[in-house]
Amino acid sequence: SSAASDVYKRQGINAEYGGPRKKSRRRSQRDRDISKQCLKYSEMLMRDLLSLDQLQVTEEARPVRKKVVQNIQTLLDNLDSITVQLRGQLKKIKEEESKKHQEEQQRKEKELKEKEERERQEREERERKERETLSEQEKKHREEQERKQKEERERKEQA
Repeated sequence: SSAASDVYKRQGINAEYGGPRKKSRRRSQRDRDISKQCLKYSEMLMRDLLSLDQLQVTEEARPVRKKVVQNIQTLLDNLDSITVQLRGQLKKIKEEESKKHQEEQQRKEKELKEKEERERQEREERERKERETLSEQEKKHREEQERKQKEERERKEQA
């Protein structure tokens, strides 16, 4: 655990991470940056290992070098673990973003369908009212014609 916190400290992850942010795009970019840092530090540690391998040391210094190599290998293992966890987090973030996008699309589609249904109902109601209005106008027109015909017959009968 302390080796992992040392790795975090060397990478400056705590300072950069700063807790969750509201915008996942920023968090995602920050996680990618941290992933790049993990790779960078891993490469640096590998170079340190190569440098240690090339050192010609006395018998007395070999145990010290061995301990340093073990520490570097522990740090590399911790970096690998962190990288795997980070990839898992990135995958989770992408899945969440994809899910949110799908939910937003579904919501928009539902709203569009509801709007279309309202517009269809309003259009049908207008058409019904127009038919009623036309029907009333035709009825008045027929009544007016019948009245005129009746008046015409009455004038003929009086004449």
